[in-house]
Formats: sequence, structure tokens, C-alpha cells
Amino acid sequence: MPSENKTPNIELNQWQGNEHPKREDFVEDNSKIDAAIKETNNKRVTHEAETMPHSFIGSDGKTYRWGLGQQGGLYGFLYEEVVE
Repeated sequence: MPSENKTPNIELNQWQGNEHPKREDFVEDNSKIDAAIKETNNKRVTHEAETMPHSFIGSDGKTYRWGLGQQGGLYGFLYEEVVE
């Protein structure tokens, strides 16, 4: 039987001494863990594929995107203004 208490992020079971877990509860928790790992990995792959995945607002009020990369044979901080 699922527990009354759940973890805050992906609601995994947290059984108390008077509760009795069943196999299907573990299967459900494992599915939640697997889905969370897949989502995190997909975000990481997307992030790594982008040249400039970060953004900031400069003192001039303009939005810039930035990343680390190579330009002219040197590695460094790259940024450009976001023009929409």
C-alpha cells in the first residue's frame, strides 16, 4: 500500500513503521525515478547542444545570451545581444 508520507519533489513513498509496502509501490517509485532521470538528461543534452544557453541583462538594459566556447582559436566567454 502506498505510504501517507511522500517525498517533496517526485512524491516517492516514505513508509512509517505501521505501513506495509507492496511490490507495486516500488515499481511505481522506480518509474517516477526513471522519468525524472530521463527529463534531467534531456535537459542536459539540450543545454550542451546550445552554443550560448545562458542569458543576462546588461547595465544598458539589453538582454544578452552567453556561453563558453572557442573563437579565433581561443576558448573563452562568448556573448551576443539578443535581438527579437
